[in-house]
Amino acid sequence: MPAEGGGSLARPPRATPSAASRLSVTEARRRVLALAGPVAGNETLPLDDAAGRVLAEDLLAARDMPPFDTAAMDGFAIGAEALDRDPSLALRHRAAIAPGQPDARPLAPGEAARVLTGAAVPPGSAAVIFEEACRLEAGRVVLLRPVRREQHIRRRGEDAAAGAVILRAGARLGAARLALAAAAGAGSVAVRRRVRIGILSTGSELLPPGAAGSAGTIPDANRPMLRAVLADPCVTLHDLGIARDEDAAVAACLAAAGDLDLVVSSGSAAGSEADRLAPAIRALGGTVERLALAQRPGKPLLLSRLGALPLLGLAGNPVAALVGALLYARPLVEQLAGRVPAPLTGQPARLAEPRPAGERTEFLPARLAGEADGLPLLAVPRRFGSARLTPFAEADGLAELRPGGEVRFHGFGTLAGG
Repeated sequence: MPAEGGGSLARPPRATPSAASRLSVTEARRRVLALAGPVAGNETLPLDDAAGRVLAEDLLAARDMPPFDTAAMDGFAIGAEALDRDPSLALRHRAAIAPGQPDARPLAPGEAARVLTGAAVPPGSAAVIFEEACRLEAGRVVLLRPVRREQHIRRRGEDAAAGAVILRAGARLGAARLALAAAAGAGSVAVRRRVRIGILSTGSELLPPGAAGSAGTIPDANRPMLRAVLADPCVTLHDLGIARDEDAAVAACLAAAGDLDLVVSSGSAAGSEADRLAPAIRALGGTVERLALAQRPGKPLLLSRLGALPLLGLAGNPVAALVGALLYARPLVEQLAGRVPAPLTGQPARLAEPRPAGERTEFLPARLAGEADGLPLLAVPRRFGSARLTPFAEADGLAELRPGGEVRFHGFGTLAGG
């Protein structure tokens, strides 16, 4: 009996790739990242709206940082004649200088001007002595210890001079970089436009989360998971829905992806007679490459292109889709956004209970359970399957068990762009 969409239930079984022909995780990531480069197009945003975005061009300092010689702490500005004196000089006390109220009068010999943190020091100041290192006696400032030149003064432009490059194109604007941009006089920045990503689930058995179903149907766990993994200030996510295992249904969902930069799908990756994603893409004039990876879970992976639109197809089982999203989809999104994806190095670790290594790299749900010999100690379940989400929901990250027995830990926050 023909399958929906033209497939045949009498189709011969797929050939199983040999272990030697399967791609390593490193090679698979290289192939995935070759799908697409950074998106074109910029926009200018106020600093307040630019958190998490990627700079589209070098940012220059609009002013010196700091813009004047500044007191680094509360104390007294003193001249060169009072430096490194033992016993120290008693200096005439001059009126206090508060932040935002500069006193342009040069510091006269034998004077000490009271200054508060962030205030401009008077011209001629050689250092600031903090208030606990001196005392006031009858209108004079008595230094209690020797003072070095430049102590507790931030000189004009010492952080950056006006016109200097303070941030390079491609930098992600986190808290420290936004603070630097603001301190350098920027009110707005040019950033790369947001990446438009479509999320698609395939499978006739799937229902939207919370929907009432009949026998043989299950909730779609993958689209909410993919939204969480791919969510980013640099990204706009588009829900392409659930496509039944029919060529026409898959094509209808893909038709809504025409103006997107990437589609990430789950399901229809293994190539069975029910998997209609690849046939539908080919029928629309696209190309499909099916990869077999030397890893578990998540051995199958689809790399497709429909015109200019790249499509990354993940396995359908929820755990396999989660691992594939973290290892492959998230780095591709980072690259599309104009960032350099971090290498999948992980942290050397140990398993709390020994586990034999297999021929393929395994990614196991792992809880941090202390440390051993200075390495994180990882608790992993004795058994788990590619559809069992509970161990992953309780995990802190992935334990990577390599064929030679080496163990690495990848925290979820790091894998998801944290």
